[in-house]
Amino acid sequence: MRYVQLLIKSDIERSDSERKAFLYILSSSESLYNKLNLVYNLSKNQVIFFNQKLKGEFTVSERLLLRLAYNLFNGYADEYTTPRETFHFDDDIRFIAFNAILTRFNAEMSIKLINAKS
Repeated sequence: MRYVQLLIKSDIERSDSERKAFLYILSSSESLYNKLNLVYNLSKNQVIFFNQKLKGEFTVSERLLLRLAYNLFNGYADEYTTPRETFHFDDDIRFIAFNAILTRFNAEMSIKLINAKS
């Protein structure tokens, strides 16, 4: 429900899978959703790039998800933004990460096209 609310509030283009994936991750937990204004400006519909001063504001798992969100948005990468690091966490984090990746790369559409050709 939070994800749908963010999509409506942000009024992003339907094809903007980068922002959709970013917002999906931010809506994935109540804690990240409540910190939305630290990393996303809804009124300007802009991603706010992570400031190291904010590091203490987020848990380890939230930082992992934020790194993934930035990676899916603009290709951001660091030593921790790897599939191994992302999928090393619990099932909830893996579920969020997997769905964000599917959202970013429009996997649903790809699956439909593959099924249509079969």
